[in-house]
Amino acid sequence: MKRARFAVGAAWGLLVATASVGCASHEAAVSRAALAATGSTYTTLEGVWEGEVWEIPSDYIQGVRRIAVKVSSDGSWTASTGGAICATGTAAVRDGLVILDGHRVGPVLCMPHSLKVGDGHMWAAFETSFRGGRTAAAMIGLKRVGGVAEAAEAADKR
Repeated sequence: MKRARFAVGAAWGLLVATASVGCASHEAAVSRAALAATGSTYTTLEGVWEGEVWEIPSDYIQGVRRIAVKVSSDGSWTASTGGAICATGTAAVRDGLVILDGHRVGPVLCMPHSLKVGDGHMWAAFETSFRGGRTAAAMIGLKRVGGVAEAAEAADKR
């Protein structure tokens, strides 16, 4: 009798956990869409942002790569690393959070889905891959290095 009650209780617990995860995923997608549709101001993002993605070390190996992000006045953005474009999309800003809606171009996820922004910096933690094909937790830190005019000039020099 106790086994039957345990089995029924475990089944209900699993059902509730599954439903809550599904609802959370749906709510996250809805809130991302709502943030993107708020008509946020892109002037806080417009320009060129440069920085690095650092692997959070778990062993003696720590990967790092340089990254540059160019954000236009309409909120469209392009990220590049190693001289090649790695992701593109559109950005929305709300309450100090940048939501990046886009897709990667190539095998590496080079940008997180959201970053915190303030005082000319953007930062986040996310999972990405590094040399050798290993996937690991990483931190990204970007600093604004110029406006749109400087971005075009910097791209021409690279």
